[in-house]
Amino acid sequence: MQAWTNSWRYAFYGALFGTFFPSIATVIRVAQYESSENAVWHIIVNDPLFWIIATAPFFLGLFAYIAGVKQDATEQALHRLAEEQAATEQKVHDAIAIIQQQEEQARQKDAVMLAMTEQALEEISFAHKMQSEFLANLSHELRTPIASILAAIEILQEWVSSADARVFLDVMYRSGNALLRIINDLLDIVHLEAERLCARPEPTSIQDLVASVTNLFAVSILQKNLDIQVLLDGNLPAMVMIDGKRVRQILYNLVGNAVKFTEQGSVVVEVVWLAGSEHRRAHIQFIVRDTGVGMTAEFQRHLFEKFHQQDGSSTRLHGGLGIGLALVKGLVDVLGGTIEVWSEVDVGTCVTVALPVEDTGAEEKTQAYGVTT
Repeated sequence: MQAWTNSWRYAFYGALFGTFFPSIATVIRVAQYESSENAVWHIIVNDPLFWIIATAPFFLGLFAYIAGVKQDATEQALHRLAEEQAATEQKVHDAIAIIQQQEEQARQKDAVMLAMTEQALEEISFAHKMQSEFLANLSHELRTPIASILAAIEILQEWVSSADARVFLDVMYRSGNALLRIINDLLDIVHLEAERLCARPEPTSIQDLVASVTNLFAVSILQKNLDIQVLLDGNLPAMVMIDGKRVRQILYNLVGNAVKFTEQGSVVVEVVWLAGSEHRRAHIQFIVRDTGVGMTAEFQRHLFEKFHQQDGSSTRLHGGLGIGLALVKGLVDVLGGTIEVWSEVDVGTCVTVALPVEDTGAEEKTQAYGVTT
């Protein structure tokens, strides 16, 4: 409707103006002649300007119509553009609204997930704390009666003269000490998790420490008919500053595992001195090798997890709680050292622990030796 109105409106205006002004011009032209009767005829026949004036309304109307059509096309194009722009803006607005709604839903979901995660972490932390407190209390409660039992056995060993009875008392004493060490390990695990365990360096003889640890397994080694080798580096100082109690725990667990899981062959305990430099502290390497059952690659990925053992048959055959290596890793970290493990099933295991130490300054060195029993 708009296109028809514009086109013909312009044509009407063009024809109107094209008729009005030529009519006035014709009247003026006729008035110039003396005889008005022949003036009109004379103008029609002989005056070409008349024809121009007569056809002016047609051409002006035509041109005006063409201009109206073009304007209609332009207005229609502008109208379509306006509609498309409005549709595009609406789509953008709808898209933005959808995105904002999705973001709000995502924020709400994240908030819910965060709240659930925090609650779960709090519950886990609380359960872990209760477990640690239970183990600590249990360890403390068990240590006192076991210590009393060991003290009573020591007194009985002085009174009993029968050789057979003394053998049984020795077995009881060693078993009690083994149980006490397990309890102490459990307590140390709790302290490690609570970050209450710290290193206390003191002058320590590594030679005496290694000897005291290997002597604890002398009976087990003889019963299994194993060979044990102790190799000490000749450059090792006689005394070093290190937490001897924690190093003894580390060696006890490593040598104990080596003896426990080796049915035939040998166990080697090697101590290597790594001198320090301007950019590196001196270190002692403790290397424990065995020809035991070894470990699978899958188990080695969980090697330092608490209460984790290779399989149920291992627990039944060799015993243990599965906390030894977890404790060793924790103690090595406390002492600022490193631990590396190599193992292959039915070939054996090699554990290397490197611990930083301070030389006491004494010139005396440990005499290099190798002992095989």
